[in-house]
Amino acid sequence: MLFTLDKVRDNLTTGLIYKFKFRAINQIGNSQDSDIVEFALVDVPTAPGAPQVMLSLTGEKQIAVNWDPIETSQLPGSYISGYLLEMMDTSNSFGTF
Repeated sequence: MLFTLDKVRDNLTTGLIYKFKFRAINQIGNSQDSDIVEFALVDVPTAPGAPQVMLSLTGEKQIAVNWDPIETSQLPGSYISGYLLEMMDTSNSFGTF
């Protein structure tokens, strides 16, 4: 079974956590409630911290960078699936790794 809630039609707010439970119904009556689940309309993640050069791992043949990851509990269902690292080259163009 599928029921879709729409942000505009159902007046949902991005970032607000909605709780749902389900129940089956037939001519004899209603079932017990399901477990409660939480969902939210998610938005693009907040920006991670700026990359930092790791001087202890950087030398004449490599540059090592690290950054603080995004808090994955930002909203239910909004886990971070990856990061894009881009570097500007000498022609002032960014390339993705």
